[in-house]
Amino acid sequence: MKIEEIDLADSKVIMKKKDIKNKELVFFFNYVFNIPNKEIVDNVEIVFFDWTSFNQSKFVSYDNFESYKEVKINIDEEFETFSLIQEIIFGKEKITLNGYSKESSTWLVYEFNNVKTKVVVM
Repeated sequence: MKIEEIDLADSKVIMKKKDIKNKELVFFFNYVFNIPNKEIVDNVEIVFFDWTSFNQSKFVSYDNFESYKEVKINIDEEFETFSLIQEIIFGKEKITLNGYSKESSTWLVYEFNNVKTKVVVM
């Protein structure tokens, strides 16, 4: 199964491994939806590794959610994890993960450039 073939919406996520220095993040999902096969697949890990750059930001709301401000996160000082990943966006050389932060309950964004991925069914 390829990462482009799955939907993660509403599946709880656990970060199993965070190794920024060695450029590897591993996420565990209770289930994912395999789009081509139209089926739910249980117990799946997605590995992101060997990226050229990784950025993290969150969107903080103001004025009763009428306006938002993007806050870049310095991953050397702070790191936020997802409680839910709602979407994966594929660009030419970029993968973006969007969802909700476990720590701040804000909208959280991970951006990987030139990243390799691996999907493992446990």
